[in-house]
This record gives sequence, structure tokens and C-alpha cells, in this order.
Amino acid sequence: DKMAGGENEELQLFLDQLRDGRTQYVRLSYCAVGESGCKSIANILSENESLRYLYLENNDLDRVGAAAIAMSLKRNSTLSHLSLVNCHIGNDSAYAIAQALESNRSLVKVLLDNNNIGSEGGGVLGQCLKHNTTLTHLSLFQNRIGSDGATNIGIALQSNQSLKMLQLESNMIGTEGGIAIGQGLESNSSLQTLSLLRNNIGIEGAKAFAKALRTSQSLLELDLEHNDLKPQGEQLIIDALRQNNVLRVLRITVTTQQAAQQMQDVAKQKQHPIDIYISSPLSRVDVPTYSTQKTL
Repeated sequence: DKMAGGENEELQLFLDQLRDGRTQYVRLSYCAVGESGCKSIANILSENESLRYLYLENNDLDRVGAAAIAMSLKRNSTLSHLSLVNCHIGNDSAYAIAQALESNRSLVKVLLDNNNIGSEGGGVLGQCLKHNTTLTHLSLFQNRIGSDGATNIGIALQSNQSLKMLQLESNMIGTEGGIAIGQGLESNSSLQTLSLLRNNIGIEGAKAFAKALRTSQSLLELDLEHNDLKPQGEQLIIDALRQNNVLRVLRITVTTQQAAQQMQDVAKQKQHPIDIYISSPLSRVDVPTYSTQKTL
């Protein structure tokens, strides 16, 4: 296996080794891969049957380079992990990746953080989840997918039964997006980990998640920190937690000492282990971050 990074000669060495059909793992971070390098990688990936892990973080792939990688994914049947974090791929390349994911049956983990894919890119990736049956982990941290992108993802969650981990931190999905994701969870039976950190889903979003938490039989970890739930939304989540016997980890921001105490009380009363991590957005409210757990 090969780990590479840092210099262009490392890219050339990787390409040479990839052609021999033995390399399984490659990380080319800050390696100035660029459009030309992407095309070379894509040409090899189209026929390669050995590579399992490809990490290209922090390279300026741009639209053309990322699209070339995406096209090769339609033909590659062995790559399982792909990271294009911080690669400036934009919404056009997100569309190409979404098209590839509709037919690809080997990828299980795709990381696309910080790529400015926008609502259109988020939307098409959401739509592809209706058809993809093998992807288990998708990360779209800080991509500005907005409410439209989140709505398509929420709709896909209603039918998708393979995704286990979804990361949507800092995507400005707002109330409408929060409602859509919450509604998607109601009929989803596969998702185990969901992070919506810093998305301002508000009270109505909290209401949708509270409803989902009452019936969810799969969700094990949920991050709702910094979502402007307000006291009403916090109370909705607290009440839903009392009826939920599946969740194992909750991260949430509360605005009052009373809500923090109620969260702690709920954790202590549970018959299954649960960790609740609580933060406060207001310095005047003395709510420490802590974990509570009750073991069987």
C-alpha cells in the first residue's frame, strides 16, 4: 500500500504504481494534483481493480478534474473510499459525482466537505441517494446546500436504506431543511449517525426531529448543537427523548439551566446507556458541557 503527499514527484510515483495494479491505498493531500493529474488518475481508475482508498484532500481539482474522476467512477468497481475534501469542485462536479453514484456499486464512503457545491449540488446528491444502494457514509460539511439541498436529501432518506452516517454540518439548511430531514428520518430504518451542527433549524425543525425520535429504531447518534432551537424546541426534544429507547449519543445546545437539568435527568432515568453532551450559546447561562451515562 502507498501513502503519498506533498510533492508532484509523489504524484508521478503513485501513477506508476497504480498502473501495476497492486496499490490499494493512496493519500495525495496538498500534492498540487490539478486538472492534468486528475485526468491521469481517472484514466487509470477506469480500469484499475486494486485501489480501495483514494484521498485527494486539499487539491485544486476544479470542475474539469473532479468531473474526470467522477466519470471514472462509473466504470470502476473496486474503489470503496473517496475523499475530495476542500478540492473546489463546485456544483457542476457535484452533479457529475451524483450521476456516478447512481450506478456505482463499490463506494461506501464519500467525503465532499468544503467544496461550495451549493443548493444545486446538494440537491442532485440528495436525488442520487434514492437510487444508490451501497453508500453508507456521506459527508457534506460546509457546502452551503441550503434548504433546497437539504429538502432533496430529506426526501431521499424516506426510501434510502443503505446510508448509515450523514454529516451536514454548517450548511445553512434552516427551518425548511430541518423539517425535511426530520420527516425523512420518520420512515428511514438505516441511518445511525446524523450531524446537523450549526444549521439553525429552529423550533419547527426541532418539532420534526422530536416526532422522528419518538419512533426511530435506527438512529444512534444525533448532533443538534447550535441550531437556535429556543426553549420551546429544547423542550420538544427533551419530551421525545423520554420515549426514545434507541439513541446513544445526543449533542445539543440549550439556553437555560432548567433544560440542561432535564436533559441530565432523562439520561439518568434511561434503561440503556446514553451520553448527552450539552453546550450553551450564552455566557450568562452557566451550563457546562458534560456527558452523562447510565450503564446496564
